[in-house]
Amino acid sequence: VIADTLSGGSQTVSSGGVASSTLIRSGGVQVVSAGGIARAVTLSSGGVQNISSGGTAASATILASGLATVLDGGSALSATLSSGGVQLVSSGGLTSATLVSAGGVETILAGGVGSAATVKSGGVNNISSGGIVIGSIISNGGIQTVLDGGLASAAAVASGGVQTISSGGTGISVIVSSGGSQAILMGAVGSGATVLTGGSQTVGGAVTSDTLSGGLQVVTTGGITSATLVSSGGIQRVSSGGSAIATVLSSGGSQAILLGAEGSSATILAAAVQTIAGMVT
Repeated sequence: VIADTLSGGSQTVSSGGVASSTLIRSGGVQVVSAGGIARAVTLSSGGVQNISSGGTAASATILASGLATVLDGGSALSATLSSGGVQLVSSGGLTSATLVSAGGVETILAGGVGSAATVKSGGVNNISSGGIVIGSIISNGGIQTVLDGGLASAAAVASGGVQTISSGGTGISVIVSSGGSQAILMGAVGSGATVLTGGSQTVGGAVTSDTLSGGLQVVTTGGITSATLVSSGGIQRVSSGGSAIATVLSSGGSQAILLGAEGSSATILAAAVQTIAGMVT
């Protein structure tokens, strides 16, 4: 079927069925079940789309008060969320290549997986306990928040993008480029991040094996870094109450241990600089 309008009614797209360009408005519900395909659906003003096991939704547009829920075994591909549109990814659900822009919210719930999302211009991507996201791009006002028990891997945080890893959350192999920022809050964990020139990382939790390649890492009260590599142009600044362990400073890299901060077991190579106002061992 092509270009149906659901306004208070319901539609089920079952095995072998294809629904294209459906408009789902207030009270309308579309269920995409095993073997069914929904293409280019528009959800607005309270319209609902449920993608069940074996169902697939592609290229949906989710606007104000529209809600798409990806259930166990369901898949949503290349959805666009904006202006109050919401996509929920439940346990066993999968999303790929979602675009989350101004006013849009995508939440990955326990057991849900999101890959290759782009979050920008006021869009929000939340990863709840047990949720996993891989390969996100966060830029130009986009926000990604990894909550307690959530995991973000291989994200790219570009200019204007913000990634926050909350207590109990984990960020792995993130790349923070110029104008992007990552915050590892108290109780959060990060590893393998690369902070490029013009990018910044704030650490109030624990991080290991980060690389500062021209970027800035600020270790705040309660923050602990281990085995950070600071290369040319990179700066590690350890503030009062923060700690840096086994930092390697290579040529052109610098580390500042401020008053009340601690550093230990640093390796300082030729043409690197360490400034100490706190305590080092």
